[in-house]
Amino acid sequence: MSDNSVLSVKILAVEDDTGDYGLIRVYLRMAGYIQNIVPDPVTWVTTLAQAEQQVVLDRPDIILLDLSLPDSFGISTVKRMRMLLPTVPIIVLSGNNDNDIALAALEEGAQDYVIKGQYEHNALGKAISHALIRAKLEAKLIESEFRWKFAIEGSGDGLWDWDVAQNIVFYSERWKQMLGYAENEVGNGLDEWEMRIHPDDKAGTLASVQAYLTGKSSSYLSEHRVLSKDGDYKWILDRGMVVARDAEGHPIRLIGTHTDITERKRMEDQVRQLAFYDPLTQLPNRRLLNDRLSRAMSAGKRSGGYGALMFLDLDNFKPINDTHDHILTIEAANRLRACVREIDTVARFCGDEFVVMLSELDTNEQASTIEATRVAEKILACLSTPYQLTVKHEGQPDTEVEYHCTTSIGLVLFLGHEICQDDIIICANAAMYQARHAGRNTIRFYQAE
Repeated sequence: MSDNSVLSVKILAVEDDTGDYGLIRVYLRMAGYIQNIVPDPVTWVTTLAQAEQQVVLDRPDIILLDLSLPDSFGISTVKRMRMLLPTVPIIVLSGNNDNDIALAALEEGAQDYVIKGQYEHNALGKAISHALIRAKLEAKLIESEFRWKFAIEGSGDGLWDWDVAQNIVFYSERWKQMLGYAENEVGNGLDEWEMRIHPDDKAGTLASVQAYLTGKSSSYLSEHRVLSKDGDYKWILDRGMVVARDAEGHPIRLIGTHTDITERKRMEDQVRQLAFYDPLTQLPNRRLLNDRLSRAMSAGKRSGGYGALMFLDLDNFKPINDTHDHILTIEAANRLRACVREIDTVARFCGDEFVVMLSELDTNEQASTIEATRVAEKILACLSTPYQLTVKHEGQPDTEVEYHCTTSIGLVLFLGHEICQDDIIICANAAMYQARHAGRNTIRFYQAE
């Protein structure tokens, strides 16, 4: 966000602890949201009742919400604030590092869930910036939705009218134009639609139609991709209803619409990208890593197969990375991707720290240790190979730079839920520091000190 937009953001902090609020102000100032200006962009209240009164007087741009207040506790706090301000982004600030509570808060409409005191690397400032961006994108999604109607004129939707008994379908001119076809280029059979459905979407879409026709579903609504004349697929929201039945109650005529939701899908992808991926490297971020680690632990509990987590810290990383627009971060991320399988996960933890999670290893601990070590050694060798970096200079020719960078790797095996998720990351991080203290450019399995 630009400096001007940061300064114009009105923040409502709902926090009953004076010390925690003081810490919030410190990190807001570090992120540029508080400067020596009047009026103060941050309004502080200590109860939910005060918050409800304040938002009526002055609508905030974003809310920082504590879940433990004198007059409200837990997820109900998010629900009440979301009901009052359905479009204002909410960031929950909690002292409870519980994934279930965090997920529940997000499901109730919170944009993010930040653990109090864990604001390192401008985490709070980034959370606010990303929440504001996501809120704008979500507002565009709402605005892009067409109202449900069957009228052709003015709706912008394509209309279809299906005679079930004769298996004849009328496709409106707009239905055809949406896919790039002229009036005479599409026939009147149901197959004109079926043959254009994306192969990955066809079975589910046709099953939805059949479920509606047989009464197993009370409505028909499907989002699927349809092939256009130019060879591209468009995302279509397909809705329909029975308008006539025979004497036995069987559907004999359906009418429905096609709405082009390609742009909406694109914006949904942007929202998801911001929520789960590091914007610089496109690697999974901490949130997605935690989700995948949880899934890997559950899978290991069922199968008996081990998993492994590596915590990586790049040595001698910061000098060139800060000078040349993070080109080393991007190159290191690309190398890490090439070292693991598709079922494994490479995540950017922060700055020069990465995490690699290996899934579905052997059921034998020794065999899993050997395999995890092999991958770690492969990563160690790959990242220590000199980097040939192209440095761009404004108004001058690009230059090639050779840079040497090694890594310290901490490694820990896990099986099911024998140790908790947070402890797996903590142990791998501790092992990484053991590798650094051993002289860097090495691997260490976690050993309790």
